[in-house]
Amino acid sequence: MSGAAAGPGRVRDAGLAVAATIVLTAAAQAGLVALAAVPSSDIGYMLMAAASLVVAIASSAVLATILAGALERDRDLRRALPTGGTLGWAALIAVVAFLAAILLTVLVPFVLVVGLVSLPSVAAGRHPRAGFAALRSNALRSVLAVVVSIAAVALAWVLSLALGLLVTGWLGAAITWLAFGTIAALLLWWWSARSLRTPAAP
Repeated sequence: MSGAAAGPGRVRDAGLAVAATIVLTAAAQAGLVALAAVPSSDIGYMLMAAASLVVAIASSAVLATILAGALERDRDLRRALPTGGTLGWAALIAVVAFLAAILLTVLVPFVLVVGLVSLPSVAAGRHPRAGFAALRSNALRSVLAVVVSIAAVALAWVLSLALGLLVTGWLGAAITWLAFGTIAALLLWWWSARSLRTPAAP
């Protein structure tokens, strides 16, 4: 049965797994910043930046997989490792968001919302476009959900800039990624609940 409400035990286990993923991601990102504290154009810093992107991609894929397992009763919650398809889709969204940040920054929140809508379906073994079926179920509620998601992504962006000015170095990175991870997990949970409530196409 897909899209059924998760029981208290599954919600608790998923919550612990999500919290652990957020903390481990923040620790990894802080460690990378500590290794490359001074921005430069050398190969070492570029490798650290690439590693940071890989960690972010893996984290989002793991979070989506955990939430899919919690929200669908016929899935094994213990299978927290994402499939290649989930990792690939998360990587595609990240690359498109990166290109959008270079070409036109205002597009980044919209790209990330596309990821929020589609990634839960991919993590549940469905086609990426299956997530958009939930948008058609209630147009007004879906528009509100998209607006709230874009606002949350924009807020996270502003928060990261403010934290970058107030707290620098590895500590600033740790706090920033804890905030990022919490916001991302809440949005993914919301969109997973919406997307996976819609039955998969036969």
